[in-house]
Amino acid sequence: MRLSSTPAPAVLSDDRLSELWDEIDNYDLSGIDADAFKIFEYQGFNPSMVLNSIKVAADERNIDKDTMMMDIIYMCAVAAIKGSVNDHNISRMGQAAVARIQMLEERYNVKRGGGRGEPPHVVTFSRVAASFPGKIMQLLEQKKIPARDFIGPMKSNTLPAVMRHQAFAAVIPSSLKERVREFLLTLATAFSVDQSYCIRADKKVKFVIEEVFERQRNFIQITANAKYPKEQVRIGMFKQLQLEHDSLTDCARAVQSKFPDFRILSREEFVQAMTDLH
Repeated sequence: MRLSSTPAPAVLSDDRLSELWDEIDNYDLSGIDADAFKIFEYQGFNPSMVLNSIKVAADERNIDKDTMMMDIIYMCAVAAIKGSVNDHNISRMGQAAVARIQMLEERYNVKRGGGRGEPPHVVTFSRVAASFPGKIMQLLEQKKIPARDFIGPMKSNTLPAVMRHQAFAAVIPSSLKERVREFLLTLATAFSVDQSYCIRADKKVKFVIEEVFERQRNFIQITANAKYPKEQVRIGMFKQLQLEHDSLTDCARAVQSKFPDFRILSREEFVQAMTDLH
């Protein structure tokens, strides 16, 4: 079937187009309800909808608040240790772990997999962890769960345990000095690059660090821009991590070897930024 071409529109005069520009610029928006535009909003992962689904499921099953809170922590821990839960990796878990996961799945209608392509209200273990990054950091900081090591070209395995998870980006305060914040986000990206390097399916395909770094940086930036935790909560959590400059330099040098424009902060800059944070 041959498609007909779209006919060219009539050409308006420059004066008429100028009038239209003025009319659009002066069009009053005050009478338009903001809800009218919600249909165009991003419909992917939404932490508020994940929490809403968990609470609704808890209410339907008469689950008390303390139990629900502990279940959320369990779901965060599962995702932090295993990543997404699927039929493949659950078969390699112990009976107690499988029983706990199945109970959580039934109680909160949790689906297996990461959640890609699923409606925003669907609960997965990965989505729960992404909804509560602060709890992941607390679990790591208090050594309730082990940090993950991915030995790759960025040497992120030398970073402190609390930085070896993507959730770290979500507790970096927005009010931290911009240069220091960018420095830490870059190191968080380095961890994601090493993770991608280690878990890639086809080891024969050339791993182009620059390309992977750019993709992972976008993901880390989205995590850092999350609505939750709130800024004051982030500051409190971040201070508890007690990061030291010397523990960051090996990874920072590895990044600089691939990206010469990356500037490594001096110890003085880093310490001063930590002191100024409040």
